[in-house]
This record gives sequence, C-alpha cells and structure tokens, in this order.
Amino acid sequence: MLARRGGVYLAVVGTVAAVTVLSLTGVALRKSFNDRARLGAHTADAHRLARSAGELVIHQAVTDEDSFRKSAAAGVVFDGAELGQGSISATIRDADTDSTPTASTGRFAVVADATVGSARSRLGFTISEEEPPLTTMMRDLGAVAYWPMDEATGATVVSDPIGGHHGTYSDPDEAGFIDHPNGGEVPYYDWISDGATVPHHDDFLLAEGTLVFWVYVMQMPAATTTLGLVNKEENAWDDSPHLSVFVNDDAELVACLADKSRAGWQCEERNGITPQTWHHVAVSWGDALRLYIDGALVSTANAVKVGLASTGTTDPNTSDWHFGVRNKMRLLDQPSQPMNGSVCRVGLFDRAFSEKEIQELMGATGSKGPMAIEPGSFTRVTD
Repeated sequence: MLARRGGVYLAVVGTVAAVTVLSLTGVALRKSFNDRARLGAHTADAHRLARSAGELVIHQAVTDEDSFRKSAAAGVVFDGAELGQGSISATIRDADTDSTPTASTGRFAVVADATVGSARSRLGFTISEEEPPLTTMMRDLGAVAYWPMDEATGATVVSDPIGGHHGTYSDPDEAGFIDHPNGGEVPYYDWISDGATVPHHDDFLLAEGTLVFWVYVMQMPAATTTLGLVNKEENAWDDSPHLSVFVNDDAELVACLADKSRAGWQCEERNGITPQTWHHVAVSWGDALRLYIDGALVSTANAVKVGLASTGTTDPNTSDWHFGVRNKMRLLDQPSQPMNGSVCRVGLFDRAFSEKEIQELMGATGSKGPMAIEPGSFTRVTD
C-alpha cells in the first residue's frame, strides 16, 4: 500500500516538474519571441528615423542651400535629437577631404544615424552641386586649368575643378561678392592688394595656348597708372619672362607677352573695355599674339612668337598667376591702382582657339546647378 502511494507521489512530482519545465520553457520562448519582435520593431523604427533624418538633410540642401552650407560648416544638422523612444543625428563632411566642409566644398558626405532601444540604423549618401555648363565645356575642350572663382563669401581657396591647380584669395571677403550676368556670384577686388594667386606649375609651360576670362571694371585708371587684370610675372623690377593683361591710362586693353630678352611685345585695343560693363576677354599665343574682346578678334601681333615655355633660346615663365592685380612689369614703368572690379571664370588651354570656340565659351552658363544626391552613393548599416 505504501509502495503504491509512494509511486503515485513520485509520478505526481514528476508530472509537476515536467509541467514546470514546460512552463518555464514556454516563458523563455515567449520572452525570446517578444525580444525578437521588439528588436524587429525597433530596427524598423530606426530605419524610418534614419530615413527621415536623411530626408530632412536633403530637403534643406535642395530648398535652402545657404542654410545647408551653414549646417555643413558646423559639421552637423542635428545631433542626438530625441524623438519618442529614439534619437537621431545627421553629420556632414567634405566628401573629397573627409574634413569639415568649407565655403569652397562642392561634395558633401552625409551620415544620418538613428537609435531606438538597442537597434541602430545608419544611412550614408553624398550630396553635390550639379556642374555648371561652362565647367563642362571647359573640361570637354581640354582645359589645363579652370578657375571659376564662384566660391561663397569667406572662402580662402580658389578652386580648380579640372586641373586641380588651386590658389588663394588675398581676402576671403572678396569672394562671392557680386552677381555675374551668366549666373553665379564672383569676387570683387577693391583694394590694391586684393586679388587671387595660383602657384606656378609646369603644366602652365605652354608654347601655344589660350587664356580666357570675364572682367568687370568700375572705372578707367587714372593718369600714369594701370588696372591689372591677369598676369604671370614677378612682383619685382626684373627681366624675367612675363604675360600680362591690363588696362592702361589711354583706355586701352593691353595683352603683353615677352621673354626676358624682350622678344615679343603686345597687342591692344583702345576703348575695348567699357566701365561698369561685363566683358569676355581671350588671349591666344603660338604663331602670333591675338586679343579677343566679347568673342571678336580685335588685335593681332604677328611678330610675337614667344609663349610660356622655354624654346631653347628663351627661359620658361615660372611666375605665379595673379588675378585682379598687376605686378611690376619691366617693360612699362606704370604702377597699378586698385582694380575696383572683378576677374573670374579664368580658363587656360594648351592650344590657340578659334574665334568660334571663344564665342561658344562666352555664351556658356556659369551658374551652378541645384544640390542633388549622387547616384549610387547610398549605403545603409544596421546594428
């Protein structure tokens, strides 16, 4: 009798234990299921928040570029903003240098982060400006260098998007100061030391070439002075090779190209520049020195056979480029006065252009396109 009772007791205990185990297992399974479901929900929420953060950045870039650039300069649009159970942030870096964006940055790497519970989602993409038609044309025509000078006010770097030959502004407040008729904002130089400089590079040693640029002057120079527009010469009274384009006190636009032996000289056009009016200027060299104003050939110096490269009997021109200023030129004893104007959209080519090619460059739009997402730049990471 006792044996039977003991057996029943053991059976009951075993059953209870089995039920307990099953119950605990069920609880554990339900907890695991709930945890997975919660993580899945949090992950989905994190995805949505990261996407929303990215959309906010894109919206700002497309609709209000100035505000976007201010956010980019700070490196962040929003940082750790609380939203329900989660938080979001969006950071911005220069996509080319992986540094804090500056006024001259054209490509922006955006990272949008979202955290919900233990789930995290990260979305990355690149926003950039659509290339201006003039830049595309410069590239297609094989420019050695191109300086649009379309940086925003405060920029220190004069960017060359084609050749990578970057320069500097003497005063960051010069940049982005006035509107250009073909679109965009360009610098204005109003002091004798104002201007932009690009260091010499051997890519510039061109026996044949064309230089194109836009110019705006407020007024003609006073007697015995000049207005320096573009030059590649030393800031000293010396006999080094030089290239200089300037306006003299006879209201002549002058293009001068000579080596240190004084081989070569200049061509000019009286009243070629009208104050307070934008003009397109081109200078070509090789078999002759030619000057173009607003797409038309106005002067030719057939005797000028020198260029920027060494010919074996002449030294190469290794001076820096200067825009908006005039250095001391040995061939003309006239100092420079403040330009009170603008030089921009400067292109350099390794061949002499035809009049038609110069006219095509003159008509191209220089304004930047809207901000847009670069195709194929999207990446997503989920923790």
